[in-house]
Amino acid sequence: EDHAFLQAEASTKQLDHPILTPRNAVSVLISSNFLGMPPLVEEALRYCHANINDIIATPTNLNAVTDQLLVRLAALFSHSDIKQVVDAKDKLASKLYWQKIEATFRS
Repeated sequence: EDHAFLQAEASTKQLDHPILTPRNAVSVLISSNFLGMPPLVEEALRYCHANINDIIATPTNLNAVTDQLLVRLAALFSHSDIKQVVDAKDKLASKLYWQKIEATFRS
């Protein structure tokens, strides 16, 4: 995971943003949020949404994703999208579903 993140960081020097992969997307998301890089946060959120099953299949630790980022990621999913998430170890699916439920009560 660290190697993939460093590789993505190295690519920022060439492309002005990292090439996202299932192995580095969460690290890029968390880091870009911490560093205050909104366009990269948005890109990483969209990538995570589109590739969630591939990301969950990696050994990536998803516990470091902040509640703020979980709310934003969950907003990209419909309830039926979340049902399609393959997450046998429940690394993320229940958190996304919980955020959707909370959003329903907030609106």
